[in-house]
Formats: sequence, structure tokens, C-alpha cells
Amino acid sequence: MAYRANKPTAVRPNPSMNSARFDFLLTDDVVISTGRTFKDPQTAVDWVNIQLRDSTSTGWVLAADVDQVPDPQRPTIEKEDFVRQSLIVERTFNSAASIAPSFVVADFLIARALFETDLTNAGPKIPGSDGIGPLQMSSQEWNAFLQNGQVFSDGFTPQERDWASSQIYGAAYRMHADGNAIIQANGAGFKPTYLDLFTFYLTKTGRAAGPNTQSTLANALTGAFNLIKQFAPDQIPPVRPDTNPTDPVGQKPNNQGAPSASGLNYAAAGIKPENFKFGDLIVDRFAKAGFSNVQQVAAVANACAESRLNPNANAEPGEHSYGLFQCNIPHGLGHGFTKQQLFDPETNTGIIIKEANKFSQFKTANTLDAAVAAFVKFIERPLDLAGQTTARQNIAHKL
Repeated sequence: MAYRANKPTAVRPNPSMNSARFDFLLTDDVVISTGRTFKDPQTAVDWVNIQLRDSTSTGWVLAADVDQVPDPQRPTIEKEDFVRQSLIVERTFNSAASIAPSFVVADFLIARALFETDLTNAGPKIPGSDGIGPLQMSSQEWNAFLQNGQVFSDGFTPQERDWASSQIYGAAYRMHADGNAIIQANGAGFKPTYLDLFTFYLTKTGRAAGPNTQSTLANALTGAFNLIKQFAPDQIPPVRPDTNPTDPVGQKPNNQGAPSASGLNYAAAGIKPENFKFGDLIVDRFAKAGFSNVQQVAAVANACAESRLNPNANAEPGEHSYGLFQCNIPHGLGHGFTKQQLFDPETNTGIIIKEANKFSQFKTANTLDAAVAAFVKFIERPLDLAGQTTARQNIAHKL
């Protein structure tokens, strides 16, 4: 689904007129819908969520200011965004006690996308299926996720099937469910291999395994691991092994180790000593993701302002924002996560790194004030943009 602006209109981080504008649409601009909508209970004003032009980031616009139009050419998949989202989804699924022994592995999810579409945003390619997108997510598969995938499916809508980052959740749920089905068919204690899962997936999508199935999967898994090493080395530990078709599916190690001391002056910013280590974690993960020193400090300053570096911080009742960076579940970067998942500092920081990579204004900032200003405007997007920018620049200089 797509929208065309019928007048100039502001793009806001949250569905509220009080939310500061961070982008805009001009008349006749065409943008892709994410499928998410919101009706303000106080004003009865309708909002729609859109993908920003030339970006994988999203924002909210007034529904009255846009008209639904036929889909334009399918947007390009940003491989780094897809890879990072796959790793975050792996972590969030496997953190749930109900997932074992049928774990989710990002390598397999990415390999599926490489096998189906070469990680492109394709239309239907599988004969007899309405599957779309990089994972060729069918309506049947997506509906099974929505109906049976709680708590992971909470908050998702039928329209989000065509959204690449949402498809990863559906594919992760399928990997888990298929693993359970294979275990049930073979008896408790059976450990399915990646080849077992791939063969089961092919059969369930109307295709037969053949003599080249194992080599096909091996090539896809190798390609997936190469993409992880290329685009998200900061999200995996050095000991994360390659994935081979005949390996039993198991939980991948994701402990990246304790970060070294950053040398930042957390006490000057009013942070409790027990939370210093979470600032060091942010510095370490941003550094491993290729961000400069000023960008690392800008990220920490924003986390200080949001949570005082308390990973269990929450904005309840009302706002439903959680963790180090206060990711908002209903309308913001916490969409698709539970509050327990957002309390995990690795997950919360990983979400922010994925978002930060989308904005050249932050990635190219070469002064501390510029990095903080870009982070505030494009990533955190607080209500009082000017005031919070100044406040967080002050924190950054204290650090």
C-alpha cells in the first residue's frame, strides 16, 4: 500500500500534533505505508505510518493529508538493516523460556531470504503462493504468526506482511514452529538439523527437495554468515561459528563480552556507579559498529537523558517506553518487542544502532554538538526538540 500527499504535511515521530516534526512531505510525494494506523482517542484524528523517502526509517502523518494510491515500484531492501534486524529477532525469540529446544538462528533467516529472492524485495515468485518480499512471506504464513505467535506477534497487523523488517518475525516464528513439528514427529530428544528445517520448509511451500538441496542450503548459509560479518560484526561474538546444513539447530552464542572501561565521566552527568557499565556497553557496541568517538558519546548522552543508564527504566503508565534508550512500543522503535525484551541492554542498544545507521546526518557528524543534534532529531525524536538538544549536548560535554 502507498500514499500520495494531497498537501504539504509534517512527518512526526509519534501520532500527535504535539510531536516535533522531523521530516515533511510535499504535495504529490508518494511514500510506502508500513500498514500501521492510529486513531487518537482524545481527538479522533487518524494517523498513518509511512516509510520515509530514500530511507528505511518510519514516521507518522495525518491520514487526512494523504490519499491511498497503487503501490509504486517495490522499495530496495537495505541489506544492513535486514541483517541487523535478523540478529535482534534471534536474540528476542531465544530469550523467551518457551522457545527451547527449537531455537531461532539469524543465519537461517537470512539464508532463506538469499535462497528465495537473493535478498531483494520481490513480488510473488513461488508457484501457487501469494508470497511477497525478501522472505516470500505468504498470507497463510503471516496469519499463522499473527494467530499463534504471541507474545512476539502482539501489535503486528495483517498489512505488515509486506514490510521486510516485520517479515523476519514471521519467518522466525515459522522456524521455531517447524522445528517443534519435526521434534514432535521424531520424538522428544530429536535434534533437527538446518537441512531438516530447510527440507521441511520446501515441502510445506509446495516444493520438493532434490539432490542439490544440501549444497543450495550450504551456499545460502555461507552467504548469510558473510553478510553478518560484513554488516553487523558488533552484534556477534568472535566465537560465533559458521552454520553448516548438517549441524543440529541450537542457540547461537551471542554474548559479546564485557566492554572495557570507556573513560567517560559518568559521575559528572549524575549517573549512579552501578550503571556506569551500561554506558561502557553503548560505547563499545557503537565503536564496533564503526561509529566515531563523538558519535559514541552522543549516543551515551542520549541514553543518560532517557534512562540515566538504567536498563530497567520505564515510562509507565501512559507512554510505554522502556530500557536504556526508552524505545516506545506503540509508535516507536520498540514496536515488535515486549518490555522485557527492551530491558535487555544488548537488544535496546542494537535497536538504536540499527536506526542510527539509517541517517547520514548522524553518521557523518564530526563534532560532538553536531552528533548529539543529529541523534536527537533523527533517532530519539523527543517532543521538545530544541530544549532536549541543548540539554543532551550539555550532558555530552560533561561526559
